[in-house]
Amino acid sequence: LAWFWRLNNGSDVQEDPWMDEFYRVNWLKAKARWERWEEELNLVQHEMGWTVGWFRHKMGEWEKRYQEAAKLGHQAYAQRQVLVKTILKG
Repeated sequence: LAWFWRLNNGSDVQEDPWMDEFYRVNWLKAKARWERWEEELNLVQHEMGWTVGWFRHKMGEWEKRYQEAAKLGHQAYAQRQVLVKTILKG
């Protein structure tokens, strides 16, 4: 809060309803901002879990294709895809 908002306009009254309301609104805004960040953190953590799961699934698909591949070029490509998915899943 900037210093000029704390000025009491020359009066010595300690209780200022305007300032009380100002602090109340400011606190509610900060609380809402905190809750939004908590929700965002929760979503990002779940999205990371889903992403890792997706890469594991794709890695399994490419391992299966590697085992079923008849040509060496197809095996090499499938093996490369397995390696890429392994690296990306962390």
